[in-house]
Amino acid sequence: MMNTNAGQALPPSLRLKKGENQLLTFTKILLHYIGKSDSKSYLAAKMIMRDCAKEYQEKTRKQNNDDNISNKKDFLQAVQRKMRCLVGDYHWRRIIFCFRK
Repeated sequence: MMNTNAGQALPPSLRLKKGENQLLTFTKILLHYIGKSDSKSYLAAKMIMRDCAKEYQEKTRKQNNDDNISNKKDFLQAVQRKMRCLVGDYHWRRIIFCFRK
């Protein structure tokens, strides 16, 4: 059963308290893994990134950069949550294994 909370969907070593750089690195590994395993999923992943980026930009514009850090964390969490739905639990665990190496 999949957990929809992005903070709990990630292993403890990837939670936001560890920093945004780890989340960005994890997302890059995720995209690389998807790109090698399935071209249709890769295109869907790129659409997810584009949609989340568009939402992030709109939120940032509306808030006049007052809470930009929170928006960035929300963006990264949304990407992670949607990517996990895309790849499924089996592949998600494999990607986490690759990240931890």
